[in-house]
Amino acid sequence: MEFSRIKNILIIILLILNLLLTVNIVTNYDFGRGMTTKEQENITAIFEKDGVALSPECLKSKNPRLPVLQVVFSESTAAAFLNSFGEDLQPVNLGKVQGVENTRFRAFQLDELTYRIEITEKDSEEVEKILKKAGITLDSDKKNINPPQINGYQVLNTKSSVQSTGSTLILETRKILETKEQPQSKKSLSPFSLLLSFSVENREKALGVKKITGYRFFYYITESAVGGTVLTPVMELSCDKGSFLMDGVSGRLIIV
Repeated sequence: MEFSRIKNILIIILLILNLLLTVNIVTNYDFGRGMTTKEQENITAIFEKDGVALSPECLKSKNPRLPVLQVVFSESTAAAFLNSFGEDLQPVNLGKVQGVENTRFRAFQLDELTYRIEITEKDSEEVEKILKKAGITLDSDKKNINPPQINGYQVLNTKSSVQSTGSTLILETRKILETKEQPQSKKSLSPFSLLLSFSVENREKALGVKKITGYRFFYYITESAVGGTVLTPVMELSCDKGSFLMDGVSGRLIIV
């Protein structure tokens, strides 16, 4: 009876050690290296079992290990951004919102992250010059603001808009002016781990994905549980059923 009990305890201990080893392998995936041959074989087999074709491109990408970034706000940085639009600026108010203006445009700070820009300049090249001074560019159709980049990675969900009212071009966008990495900041999981998580989400939520053609990493604006705004790394998967976002830290599917 005693031997049986000891045997069961040893089995439990071995299972716990095996689990800890697995977690250690996943969370300490080396920065900059791609999947090992074994990892490529395993993740391919897992998707094949579910009838999902995984593009070879998904197996070649390296692990970026992106950190979660805290968005820093300061009045001086915001003022410097508003003043970067041009010369001969004068203070102006939009209700309770303060901003600056000259003869060609007005710019307001609506909240800590959101800015509104009203441009009356008709020359498209001059409009581009005004926006470029503030680090803002439009797409080829001049109907959308190109996503900003942090450390070479685009920031999604900036909630940008571009509209024309009469002779005035009105833009609103969330602008990330300053960030910092916390000392114990969490970093994104490896592509192997995130693909593994997506295979579970695809199966349990019946997403119906049968082909994954590629993925990219981005930053996503979220509110921190302890207050403030953070940039969370996300993986965007391109699939036959559209695009899906995976939280790069938790491995959970983001419902947009």
